[in-house]
Amino acid sequence: MVGRKPSPLMPKRKKSSLKSRTNSRPQKAPVAEEDEEISTHPVRPSRPKKEHKPRVRRGVKPSAPQEQLSTEDKRVMRRRRQRRRMIVRIAVLAAVIALGVVVWLNWSAFSPDKVWAWVQDLVGGGIGSYPVDLSGTGARRLAQIDNYTVVLTDSHLTYLNAAGAEVSRYGCAYSEALLCTEGKYVLVAEQSGRRLQLTTRSKTVLAWESELDIRAVSLNALGQTAVLTEGPQGYAVQITVYDKEGKVLYTRSSNRTATDVALSPDGTTVSLASVEAVDGTLNTRLEVFPLSSASPEAQCVHTVADTLLYRIAYLADGTLAAVHDGGAVLMNPHSGSVTSYAPDGKYVLGFAMGGDGVALALRAYGDTAGGETVIVSSSGTVLCDVAFTGEFRHLSGFGGRYALLTDSYAQALTVNGVTDKVTVQADGRQVLYTDGTVVVMGLNRLDAFSVG
Repeated sequence: MVGRKPSPLMPKRKKSSLKSRTNSRPQKAPVAEEDEEISTHPVRPSRPKKEHKPRVRRGVKPSAPQEQLSTEDKRVMRRRRQRRRMIVRIAVLAAVIALGVVVWLNWSAFSPDKVWAWVQDLVGGGIGSYPVDLSGTGARRLAQIDNYTVVLTDSHLTYLNAAGAEVSRYGCAYSEALLCTEGKYVLVAEQSGRRLQLTTRSKTVLAWESELDIRAVSLNALGQTAVLTEGPQGYAVQITVYDKEGKVLYTRSSNRTATDVALSPDGTTVSLASVEAVDGTLNTRLEVFPLSSASPEAQCVHTVADTLLYRIAYLADGTLAAVHDGGAVLMNPHSGSVTSYAPDGKYVLGFAMGGDGVALALRAYGDTAGGETVIVSSSGTVLCDVAFTGEFRHLSGFGGRYALLTDSYAQALTVNGVTDKVTVQADGRQVLYTDGTVVVMGLNRLDAFSVG
């Protein structure tokens, strides 16, 4: 009511200021004049966009826009691009040709088996190192392929790398085993049995059986195998040549008793050493047969009177070498020419055939110790003649390097003479000379010694 006084019992109202009442009500935005700012907050100025400059190619003035290139400028740029592409193509082609030449010249080092073996060695690294314990293994033979040492025992064929670590092992339980190595291949055959096994560092290439009992075997770097067995149907012997897949390439039988067989490096011929008695004299015949012909006639024949040639092998140049008690016989299988090396008053203690020559350990009749090591070339020339002392144990050769083992030291040799010699264990039985290392097999261990 108008004019009525408020009751004293009613609470007093707080007076709100005109400002708060004004703020609580929605206010209409004031109409801005054309020359007044609408917002009181400062506006951040936007950055000016960078002007996109056309890409200027080499050979064109920077001040000239791409769109304004003249026809001549475009022609120049096109020629330069074509020239650069041609240079790149020539460089790539030259690199491919150079790589192809390197691979072709070193194909043996880049073969799939060797590359795979290298990868396995790099990843696996092998197990063990020198000295290698041989206790209880029945170690029989020691051989070498490439950079690996091969040990044949009663039950296994084992590959060791340069450090002596085992990198491969194959079961091979032969009572009497023959061991051949050539190139990347290792052949193990059961003498007086029929089983054969062809392996490389990385795999078993072939395992098979001959039809008759084995007497001798030969191997070449192509993986071809020549097997001398007993003869069928009344023949004395039979020769069978297999390829690495087991296919029979050649076979022939003979009525003469044979002592050894050899397969040529190129796989074109096979040779046989056989004996016959004529008027009470034991003669040995060397016969060379071409694998491409089934003719019973030999390509080349040579007879050595009153001499037993018990081992034959081809040298690197294709010469056929044969060893007897008094020296060696070297025959050219194509021309039939023969050269002999037979020093007077000396006999052969041991030998190693292969590579570029034949190494012979000789001793004078009547002597009980010492002797000399002679390396003879395929032409019969003496390349090296080195004396040794003590009791002879073993002589081996590989790739033009030879090693002699006595009861007290191992001696490394080349065609130029002695490389070095080291003192070794007295129970050494066999020896190998690898690149800068002599490996000696004793009764209970395999050890390695550095030589110059």
